[in-house]
Amino acid sequence: VTLGLAVQSPGRLLPTLESRAGLPAPRTLSDALERLLIDECARAARVPLFDDEEHDAPAGAVAAVAKLIRSLRRNRVAPSQFAEAGGDARVADAYRLFEERRIALGYVDETDRVDGLLQAGVPSMAIVLEDPTFPSRISWELARAAIDTSSSCHIGSSDLAFDRALADWTVQLAALGFTTRRETDTLTTAPAHAIGGVGTHDEVELVAREMLALLRAGATVRDETTGAPRSRRASDILGIAPTRYYLGLLADACTRLGIPVASPRTRDTLDVPLVRALLETFRLVADPDEDTPERGLALLATPYVGLSAAKHDSLSRALLLKGIGSLRTWRRVGEASRSPRFAKLANNVATLAARLQGERAPRELAHALTTLGLDFGFLSSGRRANLAASRDDTLRLDQQGWEALTAAAEELNDALRELGINRLTARRWLTELTELLEGSSVRVDAKALDGVHITIAGAGLPSAAHVFALGWREGLVPRRAREEPLLPDRVKRVLNAQGAMLPLSTDRASMELERRDRVRRAARESLTISWPATSEDGSTQLPSFYLDDLDIKREARVARTVGDTTWRLGLAAGRGERMTRATMLARHRTASTVGAELDAVRSALSSISAAERCAYDGELHAGQVIQLPSEILAECTPMAGIMSASQAKQVVSCLYQHFGNRRLGLAQLMAPQLDQLRLGSIAHCVLNEVGRAGFDATHLEATLDRWWKKEVPHDQIDTPEAVFNREILLGNLAALVEQEREHLRQSGCRAEFFELAFGLDDDGRDPLSLAAGLEVKLPPGSALASSTLRGSIDRVDIVERDGKRYGVAIDYKSGRGKSYWDDTQEMADFQLAIYCEALPMFGIEPVGAVYLGVSSQERYGVVRSDFASHFTRAEETGKVDVMEPAEFTAFMHARQEALRAEIARLARGELKVKHRKDDCKFCDLRPVCRIGTFGAGGVIEE
Repeated sequence: VTLGLAVQSPGRLLPTLESRAGLPAPRTLSDALERLLIDECARAARVPLFDDEEHDAPAGAVAAVAKLIRSLRRNRVAPSQFAEAGGDARVADAYRLFEERRIALGYVDETDRVDGLLQAGVPSMAIVLEDPTFPSRISWELARAAIDTSSSCHIGSSDLAFDRALADWTVQLAALGFTTRRETDTLTTAPAHAIGGVGTHDEVELVAREMLALLRAGATVRDETTGAPRSRRASDILGIAPTRYYLGLLADACTRLGIPVASPRTRDTLDVPLVRALLETFRLVADPDEDTPERGLALLATPYVGLSAAKHDSLSRALLLKGIGSLRTWRRVGEASRSPRFAKLANNVATLAARLQGERAPRELAHALTTLGLDFGFLSSGRRANLAASRDDTLRLDQQGWEALTAAAEELNDALRELGINRLTARRWLTELTELLEGSSVRVDAKALDGVHITIAGAGLPSAAHVFALGWREGLVPRRAREEPLLPDRVKRVLNAQGAMLPLSTDRASMELERRDRVRRAARESLTISWPATSEDGSTQLPSFYLDDLDIKREARVARTVGDTTWRLGLAAGRGERMTRATMLARHRTASTVGAELDAVRSALSSISAAERCAYDGELHAGQVIQLPSEILAECTPMAGIMSASQAKQVVSCLYQHFGNRRLGLAQLMAPQLDQLRLGSIAHCVLNEVGRAGFDATHLEATLDRWWKKEVPHDQIDTPEAVFNREILLGNLAALVEQEREHLRQSGCRAEFFELAFGLDDDGRDPLSLAAGLEVKLPPGSALASSTLRGSIDRVDIVERDGKRYGVAIDYKSGRGKSYWDDTQEMADFQLAIYCEALPMFGIEPVGAVYLGVSSQERYGVVRSDFASHFTRAEETGKVDVMEPAEFTAFMHARQEALRAEIARLARGELKVKHRKDDCKFCDLRPVCRIGTFGAGGVIEE
């Protein structure tokens, strides 16, 4: 049974009507011919940007003039009308010249075709129009004529205006006898949430992974036809991109993750590797000034010149050593390549260049381009290399690119012949060819039978169960629709009053709002809006105001953070990504910060294989044994027997740094300066003295002056740098003293001890300090039975309950304490753990330990939940971890045991290279380091 139903896009309506009316195929301008005519007429009329005889007009200028002429013709505006309405007289002259040339050549445009169809009679047929748009006068005339002759016509339109009014064009339908029926919208608004990535590429990757997670969930969706639930398919997902660029990125991301895509991927023809190599070679051969060693060596690296990877490396090295590399110097190494194809190309560069000099016939230039692809083997060499590497996609892409390139060259030559241009330079011919290829694309792969649909936001959006809209961003203020440079709104208003239907910039703004509303209506069950929350340089962008328009709550907007290099376990594409994420969380996060991923981490690590276990333990590479000098080895055991709390971190992190700084006194040669170490020492002394006085700020400045004169060399006190640092330090200390005084007043605790030392008896310590150090027993089998730790706690705050004292150890840090607390969590810093183990020596039960930053006035650390109200401030929620008593004890015990294992290793003289982030980057000994965080001699200069 033939139903006779045809679904056509608005752009296919005119060809369909012409075919049914029996009209012959129209003779229309090709893209190349239109561009050449525009350039010729605009130059003759001296249009701005076309009045430079020595340089080609920008491609954007040619496109702007072409768009203007098409818009005016579609609205039946004559050149004289345009000039009288206030348009540029030179542009009007170019429009007149273009029309004269087009008519003289015998070509028709869209307006001529509509006139011919109206004259012949529009065929009668039943018409159904969905959300029609009439952007020009001829489109309205054509639709009106089709409606007049139709056997029946139905038009469906959504109330997309924010005031819920019908579109403006519906008023014109009343004159045609249409009746309007208002239907109630039964669609429910799908729940919406927003996700944000770091830059464009991260955002697109995030959207693709959200799609993958949705497909893996295995849930059901409501069938649109029957209303019954059914299993979710890839075709139930719709991805909406704002531009072709975003569309390509999303298609590539989905393909990488194995998501079937129903919409075939496309690639710009100019981005096809073979096309790019051919055009670049043609340009370098034709222009000696462009043929530089850098460009020649880059072209040499492509597979299209006939060299294998090994031969390319050998020839590139030979050319570099001789200081050459341009195409014209390849002949010097052509025979040494032992590649007949490359040798043939290298020896014939001069011949090809001679054939491209001066003005040549277009067919000669096209023959030179195809000669590179066929006679010199670009096409066959690329095919052979791609087949050997199993790059089927690239092979197919190159073939389609070659066909598009030759078709464009033929179209360009036909246009030149039509205009009577028989000779031109190779540079101009290549420019015209490149501009012709600018807007063309080739299909990368075939359409999937059942896959995710991706499209560009526009009028004809299909509906889907789950919709993902990406690229929703704007600048600091809402975007204002820009006026067209050659056709401003003031001219459009005059022309519209005379019968034209030119859209104004305000109309385009309302259309953009309509497109956004169409995206919202396209989603039946869920809507996910994506925006680049952070730019690629790390700066935070404003939340999109589009999200406010869609009523997406602040709590429903989730953004990735800068530096997060792994994907959440729910978004991981493969097992490798899941294990990487699980390892990172297990190694570098606490259980309280992992959140909802904790169960997934445990599940992933429970099924770990032997190979994955090696990766988890950091043992993928062969272990490194560092041979320590005998002098250093002899000191390892005594050093492990007695060490300070601060020394423990340095010894554990890098033994080389300890010996360089503490024993050898190595330092960079520089002018005397007031460094951060001395500023920190002054801050400690002032805080201890002021703290003993109850944090009374009355004498703060006098105390700082006294210590400043004592610690800062006399010749540096009056330098601008010292004066500046003193003012900054005074401001930080004043803020911290005021904060601590208020904290002690409200919390109920008291600052009892300052510089409470164990194993140290020098001046300035608390009177109750102990001369004996903290003795810790080492694991059985160690070279030493025990080790004695020494240290001094900057401050201990006390709370008494039932006659028992409970305390928190506080260690001052010059800047922020966050990095030190992060190291503590990763078992790379043991200072707080040592302090908690030492407090019972003074009759104090430890219930917490924190780092307190002088410059930030922030605490970072841990405190028991039953004492949190006494030792933390409300503003520090989230910075100081609150743990139950058992969890706190286990946390400190794990770090104390890890420290014992490290001391035992040191006593045996073992130096284990560990991957500790990138601590070497800030080490003063980096230039002379022989070890490095990444292996012996592995410190890499950037």
